[in-house]
Amino acid sequence: MNAAVFIWISLTMFGLVSILVLVGNAISRKKLSNKQKNCWLIAHIFFIIIAFSGLIGQLLLANATAFLTDREHLFAAHLFIVYFDDYLIIPGAFGSFITGIWLAVRTHWGFTKHYWII
Repeated sequence: MNAAVFIWISLTMFGLVSILVLVGNAISRKKLSNKQKNCWLIAHIFFIIIAFSGLIGQLLLANATAFLTDREHLFAAHLFIVYFDDYLIIPGAFGSFITGIWLAVRTHWGFTKHYWII
């Protein structure tokens, strides 16, 4: 990865986290109710399941390509690996990131209170 791309991605993620923290703190000092927290937690777990499903699909297809000899099958397997990445892993990880930050800011967990959140 190019150094400029890495810096750009890092700054973008830092800016996104900063915006989420500022918005979460500015909305109200009142924390989420139990029902709201559970809804956000369900969404968070849903996005994690999507990301891990894509990862498992990629691993299965990558292992299956070791035994394939036809060029068409290899091409199709690698094409589906790209699809899993584009449509499952990236949106799932991004959704999990956003919902995780939102839960950390708006609940009693806090953003830096526990090491497992950071």
